[in-house]
Amino acid sequence: MKKTGLYILLALLLMAEGVTMQGQETNRPSCGEFYSFTGWTYPYYAGGRRCLAHFTEHGKKVELPYVYDETPGTMSITQLIDDATPGVIYNKDWGETNKLYRSTDYGFTWEPIDDLTDISDEYWTFKDAPGVLLKRKTNPEELKISYDYGSHFETLDIPAFYSYNVAGWNVGEFFKEDYTDDWVYYLAHSLDFNQTADTMFYPDSGYFEMAAGANEGELYTYYRSYYDTGWMSKYTLYFSSDYGRNNQMLMTIDSLDDGWITNMYWEFVADDEPGVFYSIIRDAAFYSPATGADSKLWIDYYRDYGETLVTTYFHHFTAMPDWFDHHSPVMDCEITGCDQNSVALRWNEPELKPDEVLVGYQVYRGDDLIGDLITETEYTDNYSGNGRLKYHVLAVYSDGETSKSYNIVYCEQTDGVDENEEETKVAVFPNPANEVVRIEGVVADEVQVYNALGQMVKETKGNVLDLSDQEAGTYIIKVITPSGTITKQIIKK
Repeated sequence: MKKTGLYILLALLLMAEGVTMQGQETNRPSCGEFYSFTGWTYPYYAGGRRCLAHFTEHGKKVELPYVYDETPGTMSITQLIDDATPGVIYNKDWGETNKLYRSTDYGFTWEPIDDLTDISDEYWTFKDAPGVLLKRKTNPEELKISYDYGSHFETLDIPAFYSYNVAGWNVGEFFKEDYTDDWVYYLAHSLDFNQTADTMFYPDSGYFEMAAGANEGELYTYYRSYYDTGWMSKYTLYFSSDYGRNNQMLMTIDSLDDGWITNMYWEFVADDEPGVFYSIIRDAAFYSPATGADSKLWIDYYRDYGETLVTTYFHHFTAMPDWFDHHSPVMDCEITGCDQNSVALRWNEPELKPDEVLVGYQVYRGDDLIGDLITETEYTDNYSGNGRLKYHVLAVYSDGETSKSYNIVYCEQTDGVDENEEETKVAVFPNPANEVVRIEGVVADEVQVYNALGQMVKETKGNVLDLSDQEAGTYIIKVITPSGTITKQIIKK
């Protein structure tokens, strides 16, 4: 009720100032939606298009609310800043117009609300503070804050701060990446606009980047590694549930940036739903004289803090034909069965446009087309591969064209002896947990709890585990059963 009342109050303030929330449903959940960008160039260097992309349903659906050509005086999408209010987003355009813009309708319309005095002018919003916008002004150096979505700013009696800062949950909360006089990087956490800060940890390597998670205290950090030649080699992603005090590695992401040959970049987005995030690989304007430059996005949709890769959504934007004219894709393929001899798939017929005539489907295992043209919305692949398999489905139309976008689904196929059958049935919940955790799907003779350093901090019996005496952080739970040991990961809030 507190948040609902706050949304209503802020909406009334906006209307009083002449700011309309056109087309916005203020109670619309923001879980599963995020913003990014895409773009392409026309053949023979004849110009280009840049677009703001708004993704919903965890990346399944995408719309381009703002499309522009790179002409002087046109607002360019340079730095996007999300507000806690669904549909409200800011864009700091320091490349073309040198203004801060605000949209209240998911990026369809924009209005300038602030002038930039320097490229170093910075803006932040906070995850639990709808309508609050903080600005660090460079000339003169000062901090200014707005409580009405940037319509009015007031100066704070707090020194302006520098270094790389990521806003957290509460107003004034920051995670700061900084370095000592001898260039040793470290992470610090502050609750008072960086007036005082606690050092959380010193990373193993140098420069790192950050993103605040969905819950208070959650933080993702990621590091870049380089080849000897200087090109990017990989990112390493970590997660902390306790403001950066303890970190656990979630995954490494191989970089595709190998210089001038390709321009493929990695982007990380944390969802508003706890444990959900997106790993995005972007093919940025790779030039082809014959067809123009394409822009392609691969969105890996993860749950359970990286333990579960749900699906990969692939979107293909291109100049010719125009992206809006692409045929309707199959984006809801799922695996309904997987054993050592076969994999069963199912999907729904796409929502067809008035002029589209669907004739069937093509099923791919990895990059290989399997089977003939399929007219049903299900398929069983009688295949024994003993490993990780991935599938996607393309819709085929009467003009001979296929859809360009699709989703990839995954399964693990064994050779018939499923050593992990018992483990897949075991669940620990809730996760993240506050105090008590329940273990279901197995009889637990003994349960051992290990911290991030590998030290056993608790040992108990039975299927109920009390973590109230443990600090917030990431733990490994070993469940000892009559047939073996099962390992699970859990987050203590």
